Amino acid sequence: MRPRSPAALLAPLTLFLAATATPLALPSGFGIAGFWVYWYEPVLAAAFVWAVPRVVLTRTARISLASLTLWLFAGTLIGLFLAYPTSKIIGDIRYPLELTVAVVVAAAVVQDSRCLRATAVTLRLSLWVSALLTLSASAGLLVLSGRSEAASLISDGGGAAQRFLTSATFFALATVCFCLARALVLKRGLDSWSWWLPGILIVLLAFSRNHVLAVGVALTLAICVASWATLPRILIAALASVSLYWVMFIVLPPTIDDLPIGNWYAAQIGGYADRVIEGLNPSVRSADPSARYRTSEIVYLGRAFSDSIFVGHGFGFPYQPPVLSKSGDFWLDRARYYSHNFYWWTAAKTGLLGLTTIAVAFGWPMVRGLRSTSSTVRCGAVALGAALAVSYLAPLPLDTPGTLVVGGLLGLVLGWIPAKTQPITIGLERLPHPTSPSTESVDVDKL
Repeated sequence: MRPRSPAALLAPLTLFLAATATPLALPSGFGIAGFWVYWYEPVLAAAFVWAVPRVVLTRTARISLASLTLWLFAGTLIGLFLAYPTSKIIGDIRYPLELTVAVVVAAAVVQDSRCLRATAVTLRLSLWVSALLTLSASAGLLVLSGRSEAASLISDGGGAAQRFLTSATFFALATVCFCLARALVLKRGLDSWSWWLPGILIVLLAFSRNHVLAVGVALTLAICVASWATLPRILIAALASVSLYWVMFIVLPPTIDDLPIGNWYAAQIGGYADRVIEGLNPSVRSADPSARYRTSEIVYLGRAFSDSIFVGHGFGFPYQPPVLSKSGDFWLDRARYYSHNFYWWTAAKTGLLGLTTIAVAFGWPMVRGLRSTSSTVRCGAVALGAALAVSYLAPLPLDTPGTLVVGGLLGLVLGWIPAKTQPITIGLERLPHPTSPSTESVDVDKL
């Protein structure tokens, strides 16, 4: 079944443009008035225009969006009052504003069964395309847009492995967390393999420690909201995970050493062991330049917060001195305004007012989602909780396209929570559907 109108394809198109890894040879957007505009951004704006007259906002959704709006308005007003450069205020507010727009679009999508189906198909297509491109880049066949660097932190053993952080990375992570929750809460995991398999490939080749945090939080939340009947499944899954680790890291490397893929696989295993597993060791983190820089960011942010506790310094505030580098370089310019810790960034820019508003905007819907009688809503809330946890180390609301990950998950929860009206089917259960008169089913496992 196709979406009702071509305009309903705007949301799936936004998702594909934002969430798909691309070769470096393809431009990611275009420049205008000194800003770089990504291809998905004008499409997202058009999707917002489509979504506004269609979305039904419940009380929870209105409170969440009002809190986000207050946060954006307060930070901008303070920045204008303190006469920061307009370009810097725009740079600070740009992605949080996109997050708010994404909330509305995602809420409208889940309230339209046919658009939801098209979006789910698009996500799966994007994950598979991104996984294949990432594997090709890992094999040295092409160069991807985004960050690519050596995976190893502490030795040369994994130096041949490269980690890839692309536009697909955090979408893949959110998908993996949702599928993990679904496996525990709905007791169905294998039938959604066409989503989590490419997601796991993308996540593994990112060699990122914050992904371990996300999966750990998702697992913890999923266990908390699952019934006692899932305990045997959790124990079986834990045993299977240990067995898989033993096979992948101990048994398989020497077995395939003589095969053409053997050297590549050994490099990936070495890089993952060095950067992710050993990188969790406190002594290794203390020697990691990236971790040390994040610590220094928090020191500067803490000082800024203590200087203006209640309302902060506003958007456009440079909370740390510039680092001498080439003109226009990230470390000279953008790093003064950007932080790897979303919550400390919010505290410095908008004080306790900002922290309170984002706690209401994100926390209340997540708690309601976790307490929902709908298993699928609980899975969405679990994935949202994982994304919010990652934002302590990798600020998804402050960068592209991570802002769409958080905004999309929040919109899904807000769109699924509410109204006691016509139900639809998503996955394996019936969910409240506040707008569509249609009773047709959407089974994401059979798309």
